[in-house]
Amino acid sequence: MRRLLDPLLIGALALTGQAGLWYFGMPETPSIPGAAPRFVDAGSFMTFSIFAAVFLWAIFCGKVLARGVMDGQERTHARRRRRLRHAMSMAPDPDRQQRVLTALTQERFAYLQRVAKAAAFFALLGELLYVRQLLSNPSIIINAFTSGSFTNIGEHAAGDRLVGLSSLNNLFVVPVASFALMYFSQEATPEQRARARRWLTGIGATVLLHAFLFVGRQAFVSMLLIIAGAFLYSGVKKSRTFWKMAALLAVLLAFLVWMGETLRAGSYYAHDRNTGLFSAETQDYVLHRLVEGYFAADFNNALVLLSCESPRDWIGSTMWASPAAQFGYTSTDYATCSRWVSQFGTLNVVGSWWWDAEWWGLLFALACGLWLGASSAAALRSSGPPGFAAVVYLLTFPGVISLTRINYFGETIFVAPVLFMWAAWVLRPQPNAGRRRRRTPRRRHQHPAGLPARLGIATRVVPFRGAGEGR
Repeated sequence: MRRLLDPLLIGALALTGQAGLWYFGMPETPSIPGAAPRFVDAGSFMTFSIFAAVFLWAIFCGKVLARGVMDGQERTHARRRRRLRHAMSMAPDPDRQQRVLTALTQERFAYLQRVAKAAAFFALLGELLYVRQLLSNPSIIINAFTSGSFTNIGEHAAGDRLVGLSSLNNLFVVPVASFALMYFSQEATPEQRARARRWLTGIGATVLLHAFLFVGRQAFVSMLLIIAGAFLYSGVKKSRTFWKMAALLAVLLAFLVWMGETLRAGSYYAHDRNTGLFSAETQDYVLHRLVEGYFAADFNNALVLLSCESPRDWIGSTMWASPAAQFGYTSTDYATCSRWVSQFGTLNVVGSWWWDAEWWGLLFALACGLWLGASSAAALRSSGPPGFAAVVYLLTFPGVISLTRINYFGETIFVAPVLFMWAAWVLRPQPNAGRRRRRTPRRRHQHPAGLPARLGIATRVVPFRGAGEGR
């Protein structure tokens, strides 16, 4: 089922599916306040098509280039495995080879756990800094419940965040990806799966609470997509378990999106019109808001910006906009586009690339596509236990769908975790570092104790390989 993780397939379906939803669902005249009317412009369609084509072509090229590098690495690893099997066959114990390979797998899982726990600690620290004012003043939450406006909680927390420190809470996706891979891995022990399940349950409950209180649905959506990606990465075949798991994730995702909008906009509407939160009138308003304000409107908003001249701020839609504002470099608001009338600020990533850099935004499309293709090839071609490449691609995977409404690859939820994993890979302990190799005589047919290390395979700490991870 790893084919379902192919970013080329998913990216093409996401872009065309959103365009189809816009074509059939976006009305000429909006039915909710703040929504923009349907925008049609031949030049915008042409520009969008060029950006989308470059992005998809870059994904294909990234996959081809990564596979070329991996083929050479795979030949090297294959020779090492053959030498290991031959050496183990000379040992008196016929089960020695399997025990060594099992130990290597367990060491890799142990390192993944250490990295995941470190990321969880920093994520918790960032979350406490993010909500520190709400913890000291719970009346803000009480007033939001009584007034029917949950957006006040999220706006208050976002306005009081510490730039750079509060964003550490985005590191929660690292333990999610790591423990999800362990939970679905066939090489994991029952104890490791039980530990992974407890971690995923605790993180999921925390993120769900954050999503409802602070209107942060994107965080929980990313978590569900990462878990779904780990499930598909495990290579399970289509069975009753597969369909149950797929249905559960789909229901959770739909429930989160609908309930999140019900609590955010529906509660305000019900309070203002004096109707029930789950009445037909309120739920009809939520439906139109999701279509005309977000899903179809994201494509419509992108077309609007594509018809305007770009201010070329370069970082306006990225995580760097807030730090740059501290030094006086402010980005240009979408409202400066003469055709922009929407009060909903999300849009397809193509619109963000254009608004940030105009035609130079094709470089963003090229870079993001190459990263998607290369990271997916490095992870999906792996035949061994989950490692660094698999975690990194799971952190990337939500962006294939989220690009329909945000510049995911320029957001903290992607950049910070990937940089964290890169640092964990660079700082990983090296086996036999600084030790002098001593030659000791051995008798014929005696198993060489230092063989795995001389073959480049550590029995204590296994460094992650970005490609060619195998047994």
